[in-house]
Amino acid sequence: MVINEGEAITLSIDSRVTKWGLILRKLKLDELPQLFNIIKGDMRFIGPRPEVLMYFNESDFDFLKVVKPGISDFSSIILRNENEILESIGGDNPYEKLLPIKIRLANYYSRRKCFSLDFKLVLITILSIFFHDYAFRLLMNSELSSIIKDLKDLLLKNKYNLSFPIK
Repeated sequence: MVINEGEAITLSIDSRVTKWGLILRKLKLDELPQLFNIIKGDMRFIGPRPEVLMYFNESDFDFLKVVKPGISDFSSIILRNENEILESIGGDNPYEKLLPIKIRLANYYSRRKCFSLDFKLVLITILSIFFHDYAFRLLMNSELSSIIKDLKDLLLKNKYNLSFPIK
């Protein structure tokens, strides 16, 4: 992307995205540059996704005192096409409507963080690149279902065509 140009949130059609960036996004590999942050020790492979500071209250992210942010988590798998979802929600700040759901998913992860969950999320992240619907089904459980139901309600309210199987 072109640095320091435009909005903090990137939508599908964004003039800041370079040709190389378009290729990375199309292949869902646009997070690879964050490997440098992992090498530095600022991030992990699995952990709550970093969010744009201007959109949230720091107290909503208290879990970051215990858990480092990561490249992949529940929201990056479930909201794989976040830019399309944000466009569908529309309005002045669609991110504000989606952020509470992302925070709930991050809190859900931080309460359950363990090696086996991280390993499962690594496998499901890789699987989601090729078989998103199947990977999504592997994530589902009763508590996560209530968060997903709220997401479904938000998306249906904004007439977003769901690209994952929510009951």
